[in-house]
Amino acid sequence: MTEYVYLIDATNGALLQRISLGVTGRGIAGAPVPGDSDNDGVFDRLYVADTSGRLFRILTVDGTVTQLNAGGPLQTVFAPIAVTSDEANSATFSIFLAGGDDPDSDDV
Repeated sequence: MTEYVYLIDATNGALLQRISLGVTGRGIAGAPVPGDSDNDGVFDRLYVADTSGRLFRILTVDGTVTQLNAGGPLQTVFAPIAVTSDEANSATFSIFLAGGDDPDSDDV
């Protein structure tokens, strides 16, 4: 199944964007985390991980999706990611991603 992120206007529930991550998988691990790279008070990017361990950056201006850990070793992820920005340079983000076991399957 193709994975998507939906941007919805919280004031009226209108769909703003439906963004394909360009991959198939079992879903997103936690809520997308917004970031403001130019410190203007408007979130201009989202970071999201899927349960296959892929990490994506989405530019909300145009919906551009970049997989940040392409080609790297992947481990399943079933917990939300955490993102922090550098106070001196708001365009620099640290992303914390933890792998783990599938909570919906038996380990026998």
